[in-house]
Amino acid sequence: PEGCTRAAVDAALDPSGVEGRGVLSGVSRRWLKYPVRGRNTQARVWLGDGERVLLIDVLEPGIKELPASLRKRLGEPAEIIMARVNPTNSEWIYPTHGITVAVGNRGDAEGTPERITYLFLYAPTSLTKYVDELGGKDEWVRRLPQRR
Repeated sequence: PEGCTRAAVDAALDPSGVEGRGVLSGVSRRWLKYPVRGRNTQARVWLGDGERVLLIDVLEPGIKELPASLRKRLGEPAEIIMARVNPTNSEWIYPTHGITVAVGNRGDAEGTPERITYLFLYAPTSLTKYVDELGGKDEWVRRLPQRR
């Protein structure tokens, strides 16, 4: 939710102690990694001013729901762009739901069904704010907005 802080994430998850920096929309940001229980992956929590959580991303989140089912449930994405994590995938942006998913088959054999390969969570926002604050001004967006 809006106003979520690192303290809330620390209370809900077990920090791994891994810290780093990256860029969201041209701004250098600090991130922390947390193990995802029951999965061999980690959640990366991007922090803004005052330890405010901006974005949480998870590679291989283990979502069983197929992308077509998710799209039927949530409707058309506000925007579809080339995925920042894999240029063969697409990112479906649902800013009013606070969710973006990368959809693709991670290079598996042709004909393999698409699945959700990456998950991005954030407080519900507008598409403009997503672009301005959560990575939408970064190189991966400037290269190729695929389609609306």
